[in-house]
Amino acid sequence: MNNPEDRKDFAEKISEMCNAFGRNPRPDLIGSFFQQLIEYPLIKIIQAIDIVIKKRAEMIDKDLFSAQSLPSVPEIIYEVKKILDRKKVGCVECDGTGWILSDEGPSQATARPCKCRLKAADSNQDVGGTS
Repeated sequence: MNNPEDRKDFAEKISEMCNAFGRNPRPDLIGSFFQQLIEYPLIKIIQAIDIVIKKRAEMIDKDLFSAQSLPSVPEIIYEVKKILDRKKVGCVECDGTGWILSDEGPSQATARPCKCRLKAADSNQDVGGTS
């Protein structure tokens, strides 16, 4: 996250997260999150935040207090590490998922089929480059 565009996208995603939990996205809060998450790829941070928000929404009936509290940096790091630690099966481009995510901004991420998915469809193989 070294370029200004990444920092802008990061700030937008943290602001979106804060707004989802009724918190003010203060610059010092965004800066604190940035300093603690700087070593991780932006796309993985965005994915992790989306996972944490979804998990919080699912727990609203069970634990209202936790469901409404702003996700912490350790929660986001935990999800980022889970994403990064997925076994790379077969294709190194898509980690065996058959899809490649493009980082077009926090709310504009899109997926496109990986070459291995297209190749698998042509040769009747499993997706991910394995047979």
